[in-house]
Amino acid sequence: MKVLKVGNIWEGDSHADMINQVLGTDYKSYMKCYVPLAPINGIKTIAWFVYMDGSVHGHTVDYLWVNNLSKDGKEIVERCVSTDKSYVQKVAENKQNVVAFQLDPHNTGKRADKYKCKFVGVFEQQCYDRKNLERVYKRISDTYVLENE
Repeated sequence: MKVLKVGNIWEGDSHADMINQVLGTDYKSYMKCYVPLAPINGIKTIAWFVYMDGSVHGHTVDYLWVNNLSKDGKEIVERCVSTDKSYVQKVAENKQNVVAFQLDPHNTGKRADKYKCKFVGVFEQQCYDRKNLERVYKRISDTYVLENE
């Protein structure tokens, strides 16, 4: 068992290595920003590794996002900034919880720090704005227990 606490920082040699260090997994490579976890209160839950500085990130032009962590660390706003939002509208409506990890937690902008993350808490999706494709998450816990450790 491993207890993650807000403020814990990990650094890896690659995206997969960073995730392996945090979650105790053994990925050789991993391209997604999330890893499925056990549901919390019956709601889909993911470990979520994203930038939270307002910069644009995504894997294709029709799947681009901006994430912002509030100054007090208690809210994350995720907003789709793709020009064509039709694909995102199909997949973004499902409510989810996120065990959130901020990439480049010191906002250095250095390429090397994209494999560094900080645990910022467990967040529950509070609302979803279908028109603007925006999700708002509120922190519900400062800790998360990984049972597989």
